[in-house]
Amino acid sequence: MTDNTEDRSRFIRARQRDRAASIVGFSANLSPAIEQVGIDKLEVSVAGHWICHSGNGEAMFRNRLAFPDVQWFNTPQASPQSMTVSMSRSRNGSTITECKVRIASTRSQQGTININLSVNPTRTLAHLLARFGNELSPAELWSEIASLSPVSFFAKAEAGLISSSLDGSDNWLPATRYVRDRLGGDPWEHFLPIYVDRLRVVCNALLMEALVDPANEPTNRVPSPMGDVSLHWGDVRVSSVETYFERYHRHAISTVRRGGNALLAADHSVDFWRYLPAATSFHRENARFSVSMKLPGTRRLAIYAKLRDRLRFEIRRKGKGDYSRLASPTDGNMRLLGILEQERRALLGAVEWEAIGELFAGPDHPEIADIETLIEQVCASCGQEASFAAEILNRLLFDGAITEADVPRAIIGNLRKRGIVDRQLIRVRDINGRTKRFALTAPYRDVHLAIVDGFNTSSGRS
Repeated sequence: MTDNTEDRSRFIRARQRDRAASIVGFSANLSPAIEQVGIDKLEVSVAGHWICHSGNGEAMFRNRLAFPDVQWFNTPQASPQSMTVSMSRSRNGSTITECKVRIASTRSQQGTININLSVNPTRTLAHLLARFGNELSPAELWSEIASLSPVSFFAKAEAGLISSSLDGSDNWLPATRYVRDRLGGDPWEHFLPIYVDRLRVVCNALLMEALVDPANEPTNRVPSPMGDVSLHWGDVRVSSVETYFERYHRHAISTVRRGGNALLAADHSVDFWRYLPAATSFHRENARFSVSMKLPGTRRLAIYAKLRDRLRFEIRRKGKGDYSRLASPTDGNMRLLGILEQERRALLGAVEWEAIGELFAGPDHPEIADIETLIEQVCASCGQEASFAAEILNRLLFDGAITEADVPRAIIGNLRKRGIVDRQLIRVRDINGRTKRFALTAPYRDVHLAIVDGFNTSSGRS
């Protein structure tokens, strides 16, 4: 290391590689490619209207709001002015998590429809892959998937074909190489149009006695002799969406803990959690620790071990999205598909992924000489303000960072010039009103982590 220049780590971190080369290995250069970005949980709502040609809504929907071949839904509940049906918890054999349909003004000849869905494209794709054998070529497999009825498309695979991830879920795909061999280059580019179409058709099937192909228009008009139903997919709302990419890491669980400690030091508002050996969560808001990393707007960054050897990097958007740049839809699938594609692209620039990768990269194995250099550089940076040296060392060694509220800006400037601390710009835009934090750089950051790890190890033995 040098004394007066910003020093990058003198150690080369070993890239975390899967021996079978089946999934991209973790490295400090974390930036994902668009074909690696998937869609996880979605909260979708769509409104519509209905009109009957004779009688009223009660008669029109009496034999609807269910699938004849499966018992995925509870018995519809009727009130004087509406009918409501929701998905069964005990008999739900689909990959749709929640579905609630409300038909209003059922004693009239026309009324409104509201459908709220909680769905997960990753989960559905995982079950589809588990259900089909390995004999089909990518083209044949896509043809089979696209030809499935809506009920078959969303049906679960047999129990045991998909093991649970560390969080107890089945929303994860096989290794990237296996998925690519079965589905081709960018599976999401092919799968999302089919998924959106099947989701629209499954909602139609709930509202009709017999499945009728809808008109190819944003209002999704489905005519029948008894009455017409329209769902306004051109105005669909996505109140929550999760996009993600994954990396192989031999020690994913411990990496989350170490990376979480580095984030806690580098940023002013952070959550992180791990699933083993016990589910734990950490959160700090400035100097206050409690339980979540908020990004500007309605997004959050989540990083966790999905499997023991797989890290997931996830951007979660909850609340209204900005879809003003999307073109006006000309068919029933265009709006929702455009939203999902925009969210996938948004992940690429949601945070400074290289900064995240650097913080989560493996340790540099600091030496006693690094501690000596850290102490010397802190003392030299304080100059005439030597009284701050002890406080700065205490903060850096045990918290991994200092803030403008701790010491004069001039000292922080000296520490930055000497390459001891720097701002870790993780968000594209910072959160207003937060105190700026200046975290240790490598390998000094690993001095801090080694101390934290040492105390944690000692506590575990006592």
